[in-house]
Amino acid sequence: QERYKMSKNEFIKRVPESLQTQLGLQRFKISLNKCINKTQAKKAKIFLEMKVMDIFKDPFNFNKEKAKEYLKISLNIFILENANSINISKINHNINKKINKVTLVEIINKAIEKKNIEHIVKMKQLQKNGVDIKVKQENSTIKQYKAILNYVKEFFNDDFDFLDLVHKKAEEFRNFLITYEKETKNDEVKNIDNNTINIYIKQLKTICKNYIVDNDLNINNPFNNFKTLPISENKKIFKYDEIKQLEQLLSDEEYLFFKFLTLSGLRFEEMIAINKSNIIDNCLVFADAKNQFKRIVPIHKCILEQINKKAQNLSNEEYLFFTFEQNDSRLYKRIKINFILKENFDKTLHKTRATFITYLNYYNTNFSDNDIRSLTHKVDGVDNKNYVLTRNADNLRIIVDSINLKKLSDISNIALR
Repeated sequence: QERYKMSKNEFIKRVPESLQTQLGLQRFKISLNKCINKTQAKKAKIFLEMKVMDIFKDPFNFNKEKAKEYLKISLNIFILENANSINISKINHNINKKINKVTLVEIINKAIEKKNIEHIVKMKQLQKNGVDIKVKQENSTIKQYKAILNYVKEFFNDDFDFLDLVHKKAEEFRNFLITYEKETKNDEVKNIDNNTINIYIKQLKTICKNYIVDNDLNINNPFNNFKTLPISENKKIFKYDEIKQLEQLLSDEEYLFFKFLTLSGLRFEEMIAINKSNIIDNCLVFADAKNQFKRIVPIHKCILEQINKKAQNLSNEEYLFFTFEQNDSRLYKRIKINFILKENFDKTLHKTRATFITYLNYYNTNFSDNDIRSLTHKVDGVDNKNYVLTRNADNLRIIVDSINLKKLSDISNIALR
């Protein structure tokens, strides 16, 4: 086999001198040693000269590395195609497909970058509005995107072309998640629960939809039309006997914190940020963690005395719970309590809110729909302030005080489906 090299002069003879520095082509050489004979090498030179002209039709979109990659891909595809019967249009199609390839990994990474920027902007706005952002943790969507990225890298590869992702391949990926086994800290092997898989598929659907729309692609979303995997009934809400068991599993303050979440529907980041100044007329008055409108939630009668006693000796700016612990330690409470909940009941703190909402919806008889919505966070847009301003705190107190955790055992499985 003979070896051929295109000389510097041959390669850049048609390149305007003013553009050579921009692309760094002065020292560039491209090997033709893959050509099987002189005839093919001559044809490859002619073909590459055409490709060089393509580069300099749009020089500002190329740098040295991109130009090298473009020409090397062009040469490889040229050789793979039968050089004696060159199909230029087919070669150009394959070259464009490779050079313009966007991987699924790249798309997810860009989605993470976008969410990070949105999160930073949101945190700045919250701080501007007087919200305590020290208790805010990483955005849950970003955490989900990062977890998805790891699984995508494991199932596909970093170089997998998004345009090659069809619905069947997406189904194979979900099956991979369903059968995936991961080791726990106790060296046990566990599968990813169905609820988490449902969330991951939903997030991938959103990521792909945004990319398709943003780039005006005429393709189907590969993650459309997935049926939701069934979720264990045990995971949907806390049962009364589970709540009672927690009295022995948690410290007194942790148990009161847990119970307050269950009787108020607050999120962890909302409750952990409550200080004495947020307690007004036996109600919590605070900013909703997601939509940032002011919300009012009465303190349930069964814990009111404990809460008032706890707040009695606090200054207005001191936190109601875990007052004298460092901020990192306070945030660690979520991890600690969730570990206990997962180990014993396969649930997390987020299910306290689900329990609160399920209870109010199940036992709702004569309550105002607007009052229920204002307590269960089901309010959006411009109605937020209107709902809060027009809600009668006494009516909200009647609703909250109607909650009897013992009656959770009466909620049938039918109501949970």
